[in-house]
Amino acid sequence: MQRADSFRRRLRSAPAYERRYGYSRGIAEDPFIFISGTTALDPVTFSVAGDTTRQAQRAWDSITAALGQVESGPAEIVRVSCMVIDPADAPTVLALSREALMRGRDPESAPAELPAVTLFGVTQLFNPRMRVAIEVTALWRGYTLRRQ
Repeated sequence: MQRADSFRRRLRSAPAYERRYGYSRGIAEDPFIFISGTTALDPVTFSVAGDTTRQAQRAWDSITAALGQVESGPAEIVRVSCMVIDPADAPTVLALSREALMRGRDPESAPAELPAVTLFGVTQLFNPRMRVAIEVTALWRGYTLRRQ
């Protein structure tokens, strides 16, 4: 049951795909934003292409776009979970994640502001061509202030 004083907003990136499989790209509910496991899935063709680097970049682009739907961004991310098929790809995915997480952060204080990050090695993702999936939790900063 939803609290009377809360507000929930569904975030979408590939509505037809999300309807087919029964999920949302993300949910924003004061004070959090939860972004589901995000891959390099093309929202129009539902295809997955590219190496791990390209797939991780696409996933971060989708995450950033989803956060933008509620006037948020990478600087508000407090937790990241990355899943990779090949453990050898871990350094690449972590480096690209750090790059994405630095957007909107002060380089001088960034190390103290970076979120908790966990990386998992998994056997396979939903589509065998998927090499990486990333999910995040962010704070919905300013939502409570905008409501008042």
